[in-house]
Amino acid sequence: MPIMGIIKERKNMMIKVENAIVNLKKRKAVKIPGIGLQLDAVGWCIVIMIIAAIVGGTIFSLRKSAKIASTKLELGQIQSAVVQYEGVRTDGQPPATLEVLLSDPSVSASEAIDSIDHGAFLPTSNTRWSSGTVTDMWGTAYEYTVNSDNTGTITSSGSGSNISIGF
Repeated sequence: MPIMGIIKERKNMMIKVENAIVNLKKRKAVKIPGIGLQLDAVGWCIVIMIIAAIVGGTIFSLRKSAKIASTKLELGQIQSAVVQYEGVRTDGQPPATLEVLLSDPSVSASEAIDSIDHGAFLPTSNTRWSSGTVTDMWGTAYEYTVNSDNTGTITSSGSGSNISIGF
């Protein structure tokens, strides 16, 4: 075979390679019906779960913050009740316990500066206090201490950290 035969053979081989490449380009990729929708749904589920986790954590944090704020308000209310109790008594003594502030009368006429029975200094309408114990938002009893000079502190430890107010 002369050179012309070799050139013709190489030309035919190149045409076959070109045809094979064209056929590969024309061929479509194998598709599984619905797989795109399934992957899309999985992606959205993951996004929704991430958002739910963030929202859940935020709500938990906000609830704790709200309980702490409510406890601080209650501490102020209890402090006011203790100061009023001291002001009504003839001897100016603070109550022996916080539960005294829930009783009716809290100060009897014989102990009062105006000789009148004085009712509860704390509201018994508070559902946590209606049982006769003064508890914080976590159901823990407030710690009440009185010093020898009739000053003292009221402390809530239900949140895991102490929140205190003096009187």
